[in-house]
Amino acid sequence: MAAQAVPLTQWIPTTRADALDVLETTNTFADAAVALGGHRPTEFCAFIIVMRQPDAVELFRALLHHADKAGQLYALSGLYLLDHDLYLKEVVRYESDSMVVGMTSGCILGAMKASEVVHAPDEGHPDIASGGYPRRFAESKGCSQ
Repeated sequence: MAAQAVPLTQWIPTTRADALDVLETTNTFADAAVALGGHRPTEFCAFIIVMRQPDAVELFRALLHHADKAGQLYALSGLYLLDHDLYLKEVVRYESDSMVVGMTSGCILGAMKASEVVHAPDEGHPDIASGGYPRRFAESKGCSQ
């Protein structure tokens, strides 16, 4: 899939139910900020809403079993931050996962294998296993545009 410019039109979820719906159905794993203005992607905002829930670990665990692949990668990122032991048990099944997910990073839209989002093929690129994406998500200031 050829790289494309990131569109800026988006909807930001505001409720727990909307956030879970976004993460269950998304086919894109997006960084915390995209496009020239550092806009917050819908998926990232949904992740933040779920992270703030008192039962976030249980919600992320459920997403691992019910979400589309990109949503599962967000769930792994959440578990990396909130329950690292559970993350270590679950991440194993993604290490050789060849399913392709949409990927948005900076100003680029592309696609990557799930295993490459977990373990970046190139040193210096963020991934989940090194904590790159989870830390970016945790350090971001929320979803205001």
